[in-house]
Amino acid sequence: MSNLINFGRQNTKVAVQKFDFSDVPTGVASALKIAVPSGAIVLGGGVQVTTAFNSTTNVVDVGDSGSANRFANDLDLKTLGFKPLTTLGLLGSGLKAVEFTHTSTGAAATAGAGYVVVTYVEPTRADEVME
Repeated sequence: MSNLINFGRQNTKVAVQKFDFSDVPTGVASALKIAVPSGAIVLGGGVQVTTAFNSTTNVVDVGDSGSANRFANDLDLKTLGFKPLTTLGLLGSGLKAVEFTHTSTGAAATAGAGYVVVTYVEPTRADEVME
């Protein structure tokens, strides 16, 4: 049996996307997307709400083209703070986008803002070599 040693090391990548109430229409996958390379492994992330959304109910699902809520389901946008992704893991082949689907009830929101954060690594890429 041979020793399998990988001297390549990957830096964690962090993608951050700012958004507000006008960027996330209700009930559909929004134009708010974060491109992630093929084969990336999502290690973490979430939604940081900096200004609470002000309609009756405001939640967002975080997913991809295969599943609208693959990474998180019904993250609350009405309260301030960080809402972590709940499912992490390997993305498939081809350039992927982490997508957001917003749902609200009551009158349309006239306030609300935050950041979406996705951390990932690319296992086939070495940013440096350890000797």
